[in-house]
Amino acid sequence: MNSPETIAISGATGFIGSELCAYFVQRGYQVIGFCRNAPARPIKGVEYRTFDLQKKTNANLFKDA
Repeated sequence: MNSPETIAISGATGFIGSELCAYFVQRGYQVIGFCRNAPARPIKGVEYRTFDLQKKTNANLFKDA
């Protein structure tokens, strides 16, 4: 069995980003959502990863994305 394709979405907690996350989860994708802050209402099936472009970021944050 093939594993689902992975998609990374920047701005995952904004209006457009959250809609895209929901869209791709519903279609069976593995979704990695990048955002500055953890969402108040996370979407089931989205793996959220927080980061800030103004701070040093661990390279592993983008692994598998």
